[in-house]
Amino acid sequence: MSNVVSKTISFLTNPMFVSAYVFTYVILLHEGLNGLLKIVIAISTTCILPIGYIIMLKLKGLVTDFYVSRREDRFKPFLVGLIGYTINSVSLVLLKAHIKVQLLALCYVINTLFSMLITFKWKISVHLAGIAGPLTYLVLVYGASPLILIIAVIIVSWARIADGAHTLSQTIAGGLSAFILTYFQVILFKHFNLI
Repeated sequence: MSNVVSKTISFLTNPMFVSAYVFTYVILLHEGLNGLLKIVIAISTTCILPIGYIIMLKLKGLVTDFYVSRREDRFKPFLVGLIGYTINSVSLVLLKAHIKVQLLALCYVINTLFSMLITFKWKISVHLAGIAGPLTYLVLVYGASPLILIIAVIIVSWARIADGAHTLSQTIAGGLSAFILTYFQVILFKHFNLI
């Protein structure tokens, strides 16, 4: 039973799905239905593009699974994800999205770049980075309860370890790096009165 639960949690908290959830929420919060084009761009570039690329790699036998479990196979998917996040960020600036939406997009670019660079030497939990970064953003920018962040990090860590996808240190590194990077990006924007 716990195997089914951990696999379901891992699937639902896939970082690309989380980006779709968070961008949709934040854009709707600031722009309502007027932000539909921005939502389509965000979901297309941060979710559909990287997932489509990974599916293509899987169909060609170039990766073993949907989560790209082997560290050695992660560079190209990371690069495609980084390109998608960058396109999203630039598009949101050009479309004059709310500054808080632009900040979220920037956090995704910087956090993804960091995780990609770490991956050259060590496997870091992208699931944890993908949940800790956006939730840290929601806590710091919108005042969401830090308890949500803590509980989500614990649950996703358990799922990734239970699935045999990561060690405890890899989950801690993924979550902590995303927390620290997001924290400093948000604080920098607040320091310059941008948000």
